[in-house]
Amino acid sequence: MALTTLPPRGERSPQLRTFATLRQRARTGDLELPVLPASAAEVIRLTHDDRATPRHVAAAIRRDVSLTAHILRIANSPLYRSSSPIHSLDQAVARLGFGEVRNLALTVACRTRVFSVRGYEVDVRRTFRHSFAAALFCHELARGRAISGEEAFLVGLLHDVGEPILIQLAVDLARSYGENLPRAMLLSEVHSLHAEVGERLMRLWKISELAATVTLFHHAPHLAPPELALGARLVALADDLADFALASGDGGGPIPQSPHAEALGIGTEALRVLATRASSIRGTVDALT
Repeated sequence: MALTTLPPRGERSPQLRTFATLRQRARTGDLELPVLPASAAEVIRLTHDDRATPRHVAAAIRRDVSLTAHILRIANSPLYRSSSPIHSLDQAVARLGFGEVRNLALTVACRTRVFSVRGYEVDVRRTFRHSFAAALFCHELARGRAISGEEAFLVGLLHDVGEPILIQLAVDLARSYGENLPRAMLLSEVHSLHAEVGERLMRLWKISELAATVTLFHHAPHLAPPELALGARLVALADDLADFALASGDGGGPIPQSPHAEALGIGTEALRVLATRASSIRGTVDALT
């Protein structure tokens, strides 16, 4: 995705000083990227360890009170709960499995560590809700495809993670330059740069090559390398479905239309089935946000 071209130096308004620096630092990678909280990193490590047991994973989660509360809340949300409620971490880990618990730990870490910018709480919360809903739809879309549900969830969750990072940087730069930036202008500038920054974070966190590439190309799946285009198209369609779910709430209204559905071979009836998941997906998003 090309960076926005700056006007000649003499034509720039003082407000563009923040944006000029923002673009330069996004281009060069001169960014302070967040690291995973120790508790989430340990859960992720353990769930990749063949020797770890559910009790080991539950013990790692239990050391973080906030992580414990969030995982139990999500485990009992509409999309995950079964006929009987989950009362303990041991139950949650055993019932959900390592893959789901790993995804939830990363989701909570993003919610508490990355998607948090003072003064932009509403905007960042909206972005996180959208990302979480997209992740849940990605998990659904991955069924029967050459991509695991776990990895599809991760790329859906993280595809917009560059936005809160850039919002925080823009706020800090504007403060240091003494500039008062219009909110709409700042958010527009951030949106134009977020894919590159998100890709860098995926590489820092060592998520996967798929996650990094999809994050970079999720607004232009046709530009992704052919072997990774499926993931980019899944996220692009999940983007549209997430907007539908969060706007409609109960899944009512017209069936969402998306140009990416045809590229994935998904017809109207299949979209209708996906749309019926809107209510439970929104309920799970509400449980965390």
